Amino acid sequence: MSVAVRKAEPEGTRSPAKPSRSRKFLQVEAPLSEKQKHLIRATFVQVEPALDLVAALYFLKLFDLDPSFRSVFTGPAKDRTRKFTAAMKLVIISLDRQDELKPTLKLIGVQSRQYGVRAGQYATMAEAMIWTLDQSLEGAFTKEARGAWNGLLARITRILAGR
Repeated sequence: MSVAVRKAEPEGTRSPAKPSRSRKFLQVEAPLSEKQKHLIRATFVQVEPALDLVAALYFLKLFDLDPSFRSVFTGPAKDRTRKFTAAMKLVIISLDRQDELKPTLKLIGVQSRQYGVRAGQYATMAEAMIWTLDQSLEGAFTKEARGAWNGLLARITRILAGR
């Protein structure tokens, strides 16, 4: 399986009014190793106490990268935060049972497309998540942890997009 996950650009390198289409892509393949799963869990434990703030930061970045998401994620921020937190916890709990999570992710993908999310936009969501983790964890978000999260998000992105 091969899925593109965008690398975040340094701040100030593109116009805030229009997302850049010249982002570089990383190709991610191979199943997650036990070490990668450990890194994902360890970094999640670090951000878990502040998931409300992490969610707020994530949505700010997502809306910055692609303002069209504002029309998809309507309603109170409290509801977005609750759903974000639930989704993060579900993914972490399911790391060792990724095949069991597939039907749920497929359903979420179908529902998201009904709300207007296009398949290609999932990469932007993954990019926003990587940026958010980088900002939230600072030095604790190592190259290895980033690679682990990229691998996980690539899988999730592929399934959500219906591939």
